[in-house]
Amino acid sequence: MDAEFNDNMDPNITEGISEGIAHDHFAEVDEVNNLIDNIPNAVSDLTSKEMSDEKFTEIVDKYLEQPHLLDPHLDNLLQKLLSYVQNKSTPVDQFHCAFKYIYLLTKVRGHKIMIRKFPHEVSDLEPVLEMLSRQSVHDQNTWETRYMLLLWLSMICLIPFNMKKFDVPENIGGKKQSVTERILEFGKMYLTMSSDNCQEAAVLLLAKFVTRPDIYKDQLSTLVNWCMDKLENNDPGLMVGLTQMKGALSVMAMVFKHGKRDDLLPYCKLVLDKVQSCNVQQINNTVLRKLNTKLVQRLGMTLLKPKVATWRYKRGNRSLDDTLRLSNVPKPECVVVEEEEDEDYDIPDEVESVLELVLNALKDKDTVVRWSAAKGVGRITGRLPKELANEIVESVLENFSFSQSDGAWHGGCLALAELGRRGLLLPECLGNVVPILLKALTYDERRGASSVGSHVRDAACYLAWSFARAYSADTLKKYVNEIAETLLVTTVFDREVNCRRAASAAFQENVGRQGHFPHGIAILTIADYFAVSNRSNTYLKVSPMIGEYKEYTTALINNLTTQKRDHWDDSIRWLTAQSMHKLTKLKSDYVATTVLNKLVPLCTGMDLITRHGSILIVAEVFHSLHEVEQNGKVGLLSRNPSVKGILRIVKQLSDSKLFRGSGGELMRVAACHLIFRVSQCSETVSVPKLVIDQWTELLHETLSNLHTFTRTEEICNTAISALSSINDITLVSDPFKAVSTSNQECHVEAVDQYLSHLSSNTERQRCGYAQAVASLPKPILQNCFTKVCSGLIRATTVCEPAETAFAESRRDAVQALARVCATVGVSPENNSNVGLCGENVEVIVQAILNAMCDYTRDKRGDIGSEVRKAAVKAIGGITVMVAQKDTSLIGEKLITQIMCGVLQQAGEKIHKVRDLAVATFVTLLHDKHITNIPRKKDLTAVFPKKLASFSMIQLFERLAKLLSIEVYSYHILLGMVVSSGDLTQSLAEASSAALFTYMDSIRENRNALDQFCGDLLEVFKNHVKQDRVSVPLLKTLNHLLIQDCFSLLIDNESSFPTELLTLVKSEISKSKDAQKLLVSINVFCSLLQFRQKEFRMSVMSQLMIMLCHRFPVVRRATSSQLYETILTYDDLCDPENMDAVVNALSETEWDQPVGELRSLRNELCTMFGVQVPRLAKKVAQ
Repeated sequence: MDAEFNDNMDPNITEGISEGIAHDHFAEVDEVNNLIDNIPNAVSDLTSKEMSDEKFTEIVDKYLEQPHLLDPHLDNLLQKLLSYVQNKSTPVDQFHCAFKYIYLLTKVRGHKIMIRKFPHEVSDLEPVLEMLSRQSVHDQNTWETRYMLLLWLSMICLIPFNMKKFDVPENIGGKKQSVTERILEFGKMYLTMSSDNCQEAAVLLLAKFVTRPDIYKDQLSTLVNWCMDKLENNDPGLMVGLTQMKGALSVMAMVFKHGKRDDLLPYCKLVLDKVQSCNVQQINNTVLRKLNTKLVQRLGMTLLKPKVATWRYKRGNRSLDDTLRLSNVPKPECVVVEEEEDEDYDIPDEVESVLELVLNALKDKDTVVRWSAAKGVGRITGRLPKELANEIVESVLENFSFSQSDGAWHGGCLALAELGRRGLLLPECLGNVVPILLKALTYDERRGASSVGSHVRDAACYLAWSFARAYSADTLKKYVNEIAETLLVTTVFDREVNCRRAASAAFQENVGRQGHFPHGIAILTIADYFAVSNRSNTYLKVSPMIGEYKEYTTALINNLTTQKRDHWDDSIRWLTAQSMHKLTKLKSDYVATTVLNKLVPLCTGMDLITRHGSILIVAEVFHSLHEVEQNGKVGLLSRNPSVKGILRIVKQLSDSKLFRGSGGELMRVAACHLIFRVSQCSETVSVPKLVIDQWTELLHETLSNLHTFTRTEEICNTAISALSSINDITLVSDPFKAVSTSNQECHVEAVDQYLSHLSSNTERQRCGYAQAVASLPKPILQNCFTKVCSGLIRATTVCEPAETAFAESRRDAVQALARVCATVGVSPENNSNVGLCGENVEVIVQAILNAMCDYTRDKRGDIGSEVRKAAVKAIGGITVMVAQKDTSLIGEKLITQIMCGVLQQAGEKIHKVRDLAVATFVTLLHDKHITNIPRKKDLTAVFPKKLASFSMIQLFERLAKLLSIEVYSYHILLGMVVSSGDLTQSLAEASSAALFTYMDSIRENRNALDQFCGDLLEVFKNHVKQDRVSVPLLKTLNHLLIQDCFSLLIDNESSFPTELLTLVKSEISKSKDAQKLLVSINVFCSLLQFRQKEFRMSVMSQLMIMLCHRFPVVRRATSSQLYETILTYDDLCDPENMDAVVNALSETEWDQPVGELRSLRNELCTMFGVQVPRLAKKVAQ
């Protein structure tokens, strides 16, 4: 992690924010109508049906968040769809398609709204039953039909007529059933045999049906016994048993919701006893436990009389306008009405069992179960006397001990919130509840390498939100400060975005409804929903702005230094330190006297995470106090007694061997960061020489052993930052003794030891010391600039085969070379040992240009791309810097090489290199100090805007236009050829299209075509046997030949085809690369378009050789391509032999052994008039 912290945040990068689309009407209604009208055509084939279904789904799903927009059109749409359903002559596929569309509309609008719009007359009962009887419960493709029919039937069965009037026996499958029996049979069948949405519809159907006044007397008892039997006699470990138990619990819960209390009371004890005996709450299935909790709480609601507790807390007016309106008129106080109960009644004994089950469910391991239990606690408590309600509150409060699980805390918060918002949590209980709320808002229990508690904090925010609505401002007034501080701490410092947003919403609700929160409105504008979305933003920007209000500063600081200090996520600990750097300036006296005294001893304590977090905070606080003292407040740091302890931290860690082992890497990072920050404060605190020796020894050891660490990059970066800061003070320990003195020999000795590590056998050590060299102070670098540059230039090249894989060290060497040049700058005395001058600029630039040609590959891929990226960036920085100081140092030849190298990278295939190269090119092109760029006016016309960004297609189109400029054409063509022949389709298409467009523009221009051909041959000559270029070049050549880009040369004398043929033959000579051989066959066949007789004979001779190649795939490809070519160019052989040649090529099995094919191949040679190839004789050794 970088030691320097970047406080800037990209406003477009936020956690969990996605762009939404708000609609104002159902815009696609006409399209939906057309889809419905087109159902007969759509179902005619599978493809059109799938397309129609996908389109309908796509349209209606847009309105899932605004379903009310469909309301004006639902009646018309439903009428159209039901016309397919109610017509008995409708084909089955159209019937099911119509129901599927009805289901999609129901999914968006909700079944409660939709089923009201279905026809539900008496005449509809029999047709729906008949349609349902035709469905198969096992057909997985038509479940939407069954689901909607069950919902429809659940609405029809509410008709206000006695069902016995319809119970005319009918013969169905040889068995006489009444309508009532048929409905119950359908409901039970789908309840027990279907685990999809049909089960939910069956639950609704049965619950509504058996609770009818004319049905419950005969059927409710039967249904209850049936459900209890299913619950008792099924194994939840089996899918069938789980489905039946789920159905039984669901229908019982729904019956006790819809039925009348008097009708259901006789069954409460039976059901409760059966549920307890089955011990459903212990079954390892979330859905069953949730349904069990729901059923139990509804049993409790049935056992208790439906009445509103007269003792509940009544707040009265809830108007936000009244809360915020400034008025001198005193508002009436809210009171707790404690009236006598209207009548005394006994609480059934079963209620105690119900409450026990529901309270235990608050501790369930699954959130949905706890949430259902919390709602049950609130509903049941509202029907109890005050004394019993208080006992329930006490039982809920027992969940908040640290011996309880995080689930118990979560369930307890939800239950308290439900009690509070219903007015059942009386003001006298707040003294016990508010402290629990404050603990829950910061609840975080570490478990190994992570922690649990985000759900508890989220529920606590809901509890705080419910308090805002439940209580009057005066009731909560004495708790306001504590609640406000803790809510803001959670808003800005919580790790999870949902908790930060929930806390922000709770704070906003309290500000609006309570009115006593200090600076509430001002803070709301700072910490709104979007501002808290990004964690870095809340720590580094929002928290300092809130900290400016003195009421909250101490709370923010204390939370960071006590809780976030020990957070399990090291990124949070880093953010904590950064935030403390900013908050320290707001209350520097408190931090200097209190916080540092507590933190310094913890820096060498036993717990790894506490040590790491404490050291980071101490480092940032130290530097922040230094800045405060620099601004005039003297004594906070320079006279602070904790400074001595801080300076001893590294030594104590080393003596305790805490830099070793699994936590040693974390400690190294923290110690390096501490050294970095303390070294920056040398103007305020004088660091003893002995301490600097210890620090430098640690840094030297760290850089020498980078290869042994796993967090290599982070350790290296922090160590280099620390070393750079120390170098600005002094460098006095072995092996760097007295480097900061004027003794030149000591300087040279120290630099030599730095440079010697650039030849290390370990890559990470090279990386570390390359950056270490770059961190040397300017005076030292100016004394040995030539030596440093030579060492770094050597480190950018591959001198031994073992160094090939050290791409990262070469990258760091290039970056270090650029940093060194930037540090020393241009020498005004033109002294090459002091800075950049005419003698060394060309050498340095040439070294970087060579690094720009690093195309090393290994099993990781193109590892050289990192070196090229560093080189492109370095060449741009050095060129601009030198040109600004002395334009004469960058001659026309040198700037031409630079621009050519950058343009080549701008056309190659790695997009990160390409983007950086084009940005660098545009920067150099538009720099006012660089005036000697060849054809600058033409370049500016193609790339007119400084720092413009281009899409891949636009970039290649612009680069292709520069192919006409001779000075740049070779390098641009080299880059584009590699891209055109790449395997990435989008890249190959973009570059090829640009290249073809350019070729079309010069198709009739012989001079431009000759220039292009010359560049193409030059690229080929310089990269023969280099597969990185030659393979994509062959592919590009084949495309160009197929596109007739060289048509002007076909009948004209030109050496281009001959030279090209020679290069291709040279490239594939002795090659075992099948891909390259196959591409070359295509090129050979495409070359036959040139009509010079001798040239064609040479090409045909090569193809005849390929017909007897040792690879069968090559022989097959040659015969196939040659067959197609002969049909295209019919003058390749004598017309009399044409049929024989075509038959031989197309009908021969070219997978046969070469010996059997050679005679046929020789006959083909004779027919084509070319010499028969002869086997080369091996020369005796």
